[in-house]
Amino acid sequence: MSKANQNLSKQVKKLLAAVGVEIYTYEELKQKMNFGTDIIETMTNKKALHIGDNKIIAICDDSLTSTEDVNELILHELIHMTAANLNRKCQTEAGFQTEECTAQIGMFKLTLVLGLNPAPYADRTLDYIKQFPKANFRKAEIYSDKAVEYLVKFIGLEKVA
Repeated sequence: MSKANQNLSKQVKKLLAAVGVEIYTYEELKQKMNFGTDIIETMTNKKALHIGDNKIIAICDDSLTSTEDVNELILHELIHMTAANLNRKCQTEAGFQTEECTAQIGMFKLTLVLGLNPAPYADRTLDYIKQFPKANFRKAEIYSDKAVEYLVKFIGLEKVA
C-alpha cells in the first residue's frame, strides 16, 4: 500500500477503488514511472498532479497529513480527471480558473455524496475559489454537478458509505 493512502478516509478509498485510480506520493511515483511530458500539473500550488489517462494521482506535498487535507486534494484531482470525459476545456485564463473552481466545488459536493462531515471542507472551498476572480462560477457549478453525477454513475452507487 502506498504511503499516500494512509490518511484517506474509508469512503474515499472505496470511491478510488471503484473508479480505478491509484494514489502515490511523488517519490513513489518517480520510482514507479519514467516522468516525461505526459505529466499534467493540476494544482497551481503543485500539491498534487495527475498523469494523463493513467488514472494516477501523486501527492507532492509531504506536509499534507490530516485526513481532511488528503481527502480534499484527492477528490479535487478526481473531479479534474472527469474533464476529458465531459468535454470541459480550459484554453483561456478564465477557462483555467473556471476548471479550478469546478474541481473545488465538485470536491465539496463529493464529500456530501460520500457521507463525510462537510464542515472541514466548506471554508476551504470558499477560500479556494476566491483566488479565481475570472472564473465563471455559474459554469463551475454546472460542471461540478455533471462531474459528481458522472462519478456516481461510474461507480454505480447513489452513495458510497
